[in-house]
Amino acid sequence: MKRRVDSMAAPFIGLILFAGAAQAQVSWFVGAMGTMPVGDYGKYANIGWLAAAGASLPLSGGNAIRIDGNFGINQHDSEFDGGDASTTLMGALARFIKPLGGGASGFSADRSGARPFQDGGAGSSAYLHAGGGILLHKYNPPAGIDGSTDTQVVVSLGAGMNFGRSLFGEVAYNHGLDETTYLSFGLGFKFGSQ
Repeated sequence: MKRRVDSMAAPFIGLILFAGAAQAQVSWFVGAMGTMPVGDYGKYANIGWLAAAGASLPLSGGNAIRIDGNFGINQHDSEFDGGDASTTLMGALARFIKPLGGGASGFSADRSGARPFQDGGAGSSAYLHAGGGILLHKYNPPAGIDGSTDTQVVVSLGAGMNFGRSLFGEVAYNHGLDETTYLSFGLGFKFGSQ
């Protein structure tokens, strides 16, 4: 268990170092997402929720690097394990954010020389994102049944839309390399050095 905790803590320690190194330019976000399990995971898990938070650092050309931490729960179909069971998902991902068009991704800071949005912050702009990280899949069984925890590598691909300076919407396909695959979709709020 200690090894799993250590492996999950490493990305969050990286986030702290990342934020300290880029203190003048880092921007932050929080988000609320829905999750829809697919593939083998979708055979027993229902649509659930996911909370996300993280930070981003602007790069040249309007691009950005973003570090996400997330936590969520998917309840199970009662037919699968006969009771009140669920899966807890916890993870940390690093993403490359690429704006569509000539502007910045929106996950950036004015001090970098990149505008927060294509039109100066008043309208909307789209972006693509791709990345990977670590996902912890914890099975929470009904009473009297042993649970289990699995740590796996996850890759993520998706797209998003910025609405003004602070609000964004995002969708992603998240594929755990040990068959925990789900779609995520929701809204977030950006703040900090924008």
